[in-house]
Amino acid sequence: MPGKKTQQQQQQQQQQQQQKKKKKKPAGAAKVVRKRASVLQHFEEAPLYGCCVQQQQQQQGRQQRGCVVFVCGGGGKGDYGVPNALTALHLKDASSTVLATHVDKRGTFNLVASHPNCRTVVSSIDGDVVVFDFDGSSSFKETATITADFDKDDAVVAAAVFSPSGRWLATGGEEGVVRVWPFPALEDPHTIRLGSKVESLAFDASGKLLACARRGSAEVAVWHTVTKKMHKTISWRSETHVQRACAFARIGEHDDFLFTASNARDPNKDKAFVVQWDAATWAPTALQPLRKPALTTLATSPSGQYCAVGDVEGGVTILDAETLKVLVRAQPHVLFVTSLAFVPPSETQQEAVISVSGDQACFLTPVKATPAWQTGLLVLLLSVIVGVIAHFIINVLPAATAA
Repeated sequence: MPGKKTQQQQQQQQQQQQQKKKKKKPAGAAKVVRKRASVLQHFEEAPLYGCCVQQQQQQQGRQQRGCVVFVCGGGGKGDYGVPNALTALHLKDASSTVLATHVDKRGTFNLVASHPNCRTVVSSIDGDVVVFDFDGSSSFKETATITADFDKDDAVVAAAVFSPSGRWLATGGEEGVVRVWPFPALEDPHTIRLGSKVESLAFDASGKLLACARRGSAEVAVWHTVTKKMHKTISWRSETHVQRACAFARIGEHDDFLFTASNARDPNKDKAFVVQWDAATWAPTALQPLRKPALTTLATSPSGQYCAVGDVEGGVTILDAETLKVLVRAQPHVLFVTSLAFVPPSETQQEAVISVSGDQACFLTPVKATPAWQTGLLVLLLSVIVGVIAHFIINVLPAATAA
């Protein structure tokens, strides 16, 4: 019967479509480049906990190429042979040189964040935030110290970030309280009580919204710096996942998105995810499952094109920010990644990701692979060179010897 045949045909078509879907690779798995990261610096004594990138500014009437990378870490209070150091590196042509190092016996430098409009950087020692001026070439000068975490048992400032304008400095830590300080006054901060350790903070492009991720929570709290009120609380798979880190990015001219690193409560049962949120509707608009058991940190590029995550196994994964497709996977470290930062592209340096770890190393992972035409050109040149040498050995050298 015609009707029956049509129904059978529809069922067959549905089965064929389902089989095709099963054969398809998951989103983001295509064209993944596995890359080897290049080591920038290896600090033989101190584990590293923080990094950030600051564009090199014009100095003494001339423009210096490259950018400044700040890294920090240490071994704790006292003099135990493991120094607590804040170091400035000059990055150029995928290599680095040490510009300056500040050593401090008060405790471990847990993080570093740079002011967007000057050479001011902040770091944290236990519950204090320390402000430094870097002269751009050879030295740090401590200019202020404030207490920003008052936990009774173990005061630690675990997160700090400047707003894009540099007007605000947000800090948070073990106490479970976020403080938004006017900068550079650093007085009378606005406080946001979240109840558990603050692990990640991020401002949007306008500086009006501040996202806060805290330990063991499926929620990300979004604070409005103008109204000084809670703007939104978002969560995703609250029964099975927690939010470990967050960062904003502007895709296009006006579209702001929030990215979160979401870890499974039970890594044996579920994967970690990177989740993209529309900052206008606060709906999740894209997600990418990752094979690694747990993510430790997340960063977005200033261009808004890329997102990167580090994991507990020392891996770095770079994704397309708009689609969340995985672009690059690298395994630079042997211990968990503690911090990431993007290096913007320049005349001599392609866009890349800086990563640091407890393994005492600072690595650079390029975002893009070497173009195929460049690889082909290199092969062609090598072939020509080999041909010339062979011609010389076979034809020219015997003739010269005979003569």
